[in-house]
Amino acid sequence: MTPRYVKLVNELFRNQPCRTMRSPPGRKKLVTSFRLSVRYTKAADAGHTNAMNNLGNLLSDRLDPPDLDGARRWYTKAADAGDTDAAKNLSILSAKIRSTR
Repeated sequence: MTPRYVKLVNELFRNQPCRTMRSPPGRKKLVTSFRLSVRYTKAADAGHTNAMNNLGNLLSDRLDPPDLDGARRWYTKAADAGDTDAAKNLSILSAKIRSTR
């Protein structure tokens, strides 16, 4: 993550309580998927391609059932903005969508 992206996320969510779930011993607490999606959406709407790509990952991999159309939309936005990881994830997702239809 770029320092600018981390700074934006921290500024957006300073002084806001965050629900967490327990993680295995020795690991930091993890923020719930819902809370992550809210954070990533705000940062993605602000134009941060890392957040767009992370939101695509969240929608395609961590939700049950996955939101493949939403993930494709965010990967496409990030890829159009020049994010090479999002372009790779978009091609993987496209293959996944073709195999399920």
